[in-house]
Amino acid sequence: SNDGASPRGPLRYNNKIFEGEKKDNTMDEVIINEEKKIDSGNSTTNNAESWHIEEDEIEYPGQRFSHRQEEVLLDISSKYQKIKVFRHKKFGTVLTLDDCVQGTSYDEFLYQEMLTFCALASVADRQKLEVLVVGGGDGGVAREALKDDRVGCVTVVDIDEEVTRTSQKFFPSMGNAFKDERVNLVIGDAVEYIDKCTAT
Repeated sequence: SNDGASPRGPLRYNNKIFEGEKKDNTMDEVIINEEKKIDSGNSTTNNAESWHIEEDEIEYPGQRFSHRQEEVLLDISSKYQKIKVFRHKKFGTVLTLDDCVQGTSYDEFLYQEMLTFCALASVADRQKLEVLVVGGGDGGVAREALKDDRVGCVTVVDIDEEVTRTSQKFFPSMGNAFKDERVNLVIGDAVEYIDKCTAT
């Protein structure tokens, strides 16, 4: 097209529409200015909105995932990692570890069910099963494993006790699994735990 308009229609960036002719890099400047609002500090400069921003140039080069935070409920650093919980308009309560989204109250079951039942379905034996969950400190996999009537006990080994405490407080649908007498929670290094089990 020779009229200067984008052949793909109006440009959308950060939920804003930019139309018309691009002159002297004006469009680039507008985009850069808009981007600054959700840059460092995970919040906008106008204090009207707060954003959680997830980016990793090694795993996801050239990509950025952002979620508007309705309210930050928890923002701490444990001995092992940064833990944050915030409320999101669509996904409900969101858990992040080292700024990476781990799960949300809206759809965590999708991950937990697939992770659990695909493994359990591969076991044809009808005898009672003992399940070991490595790094399942939120309790979601333990919860799902207990739905299989063959499961007699579930041992969860997680190195970070703060994750378990956070889940019990903010994600009771997962964290309450630890109240079940069939669940044994071990706080420690899973590799060391497995080594001890295989040595006995």
